[in-house]
Amino acid sequence: MAATQRELLDSLHDWQTQLIMGGHDPYILTLMFNPIGGGENAIMKAMVRETELTYARLLTRLIKKPKGTPVECMPMLFAWPDWPVHKNEKISLNEASINGGAHIQGLFLIPQVNRAKKDLSEIVGEKQDQFAGPNHVLARLHAVRVDRTHKRVQDYLSKFVKRGRTTMSDLIVLPRTHTEMDR
Repeated sequence: MAATQRELLDSLHDWQTQLIMGGHDPYILTLMFNPIGGGENAIMKAMVRETELTYARLLTRLIKKPKGTPVECMPMLFAWPDWPVHKNEKISLNEASINGGAHIQGLFLIPQVNRAKKDLSEIVGEKQDQFAGPNHVLARLHAVRVDRTHKRVQDYLSKFVKRGRTTMSDLIVLPRTHTEMDR
């Protein structure tokens, strides 16, 4: 019998919790994009590709030799397409209208053993121009350390799965296996 979306989501949350309890530092990673041409499928495909490239760029700042590092020792990214929702913190009308408001948001888990001497939010902030800007696909990259319960963050990040706008098949899980990375 096929697992339901709820069962899959619960399993994902259990896996993330095991990683966090095992010492991984959790961050919310948000990727905001400049306008991408095409229909919704083309936009999503471009966003997923840029998410993979951004992960690869971050990986080289966190792991000394990614190709020689076992996948289970690498940072993990669990991300979904996301859209603006009503909240206290307002976003600009321009941001809400670019690409239909779509962006990528996820839980980025960094293992304790890594080469970074700084917090991920500092790395992203200091190197913002290398990741995002007017001449990049990304308009902005934002990382925030999770300082509240990760369960609330997991629920927040998976809100569109619960609402039926996305499914578990839309989940972006990185890294992939070394074999998949070589393709």
